[in-house]
Amino acid sequence: MVNHSLLMHADYLLASSSMKLIIATEYLSPTMAHQLRTNNPFSICLLGHGTFADTAFSLIRTRYPIVDADAADVYVVCNYGKILTQEELDTPRYGALNIHPSLLPHYRGATPIQSAIAHGDTHTGVTIIKMDEKVDHGPIYAQKECLIDPDDTFDTLSTKLALIAASLIVDTIDKVIVHAVSPSEQNHTRATCTQKVTQPMYINQHADDRQSYNTIRAYAHEPGVFVQLTDCDLKILTARLIDGHIEPILVQRPGKKAIQYDEFARGYSGVLPFSLS
Repeated sequence: MVNHSLLMHADYLLASSSMKLIIATEYLSPTMAHQLRTNNPFSICLLGHGTFADTAFSLIRTRYPIVDADAADVYVVCNYGKILTQEELDTPRYGALNIHPSLLPHYRGATPIQSAIAHGDTHTGVTIIKMDEKVDHGPIYAQKECLIDPDDTFDTLSTKLALIAASLIVDTIDKVIVHAVSPSEQNHTRATCTQKVTQPMYINQHADDRQSYNTIRAYAHEPGVFVQLTDCDLKILTARLIDGHIEPILVQRPGKKAIQYDEFARGYSGVLPFSLS
C-alpha cells in the first residue's frame, strides 16, 4: 500500500525544488519493488517529475550513474525504516535531514502519530532534524505545531501532518543550503520513545470509553482494534463518541465484509458489546 503522506512530501518537494532528486525506499520484495517502479501513484508521481525510485539506499550509486550520489546536496529521509551509517550521513554537502511527525524530543521512534492520539494529546507537530546515527536524536532545524481534533484518526492526522511537513521541508532545505539556519540540540532529558505496534489491540467494553475511543482512533488503521464477543473477535473499523460513550460505526466479523454496527446489532443474538444511541 502506498504511504500517501510520503506521496505528498515527494510531490511538494519535486514541484518546489530545482534540484535533481532521487527517491530511495526501504527494501521491498521483488514483486513490490516492481510495482513501485511501474504502476502505483508514488512511481507515477516521481516519473512525472523525471525522478527515479528504487528500493534500497545502497542502490543509488550502482543503478543510476546519471545521478552522482556522492555530489548530493542533501538527503531527505522520512519513514525509511533503516539507520543510515555515518559515512552515508556525511556524503551530502549539507547533511541528511529527517522529517519526523512529532514535536521532538517527544515521541521518538516508530509510532509517534498513533501514540499522540492514543494518549489523548491535543496537539502534536512536525520536526525537521539533522540526522545522526541514533533514532530521532539529531539537532532540530525546524518545528511546526499541529492541533489534534477530538475525532482525528491516524489517517486524518497523518494527512494534516504531511501537508505541514511538505512545506516545512522545502523551506528548511532552502535555509540550510544558504547557511541561514543552525540546528539546535534536543533536550534529551525530556525524550519519550514509542514502539512499533504489530499485534491487534483489544478494548474492554467496561473500560473508560474515552481511552478506548482513543485506541480505536489510533490503531484501527493498523494493526486493528477488536472487542471480544462470546463467539468471535469483532473488529471495529470506525467509531464515534456520543455523550461520553463509544458507538461503533463500521465493524467486521472474521471472514465477513464490513457492515454498519446497527446492522450487526440487529442480527446478533448474543450480548452486544456497545449500546446504540
